[in-house]
Amino acid sequence: MIKDQKKDLPTGMVLLLFVLINAGILEHAFTVNETWYWVLIFTFPVFIGATIYHKRSRKVNNRAL
Repeated sequence: MIKDQKKDLPTGMVLLLFVLINAGILEHAFTVNETWYWVLIFTFPVFIGATIYHKRSRKVNNRAL
């Protein structure tokens, strides 16, 4: 067994979820209804915040190792 195996952070899964949600919104807005672009006002800032949190928590976890 490898002792230095890094654990995957749950924030990575949240980031993936927001990427998929935003991609779905963009696809729907581009192909079906333009008013869906307004939904990005709510989802995109949360995605950016989760990205910043993920990067900061990875730095803290890397220092602990």
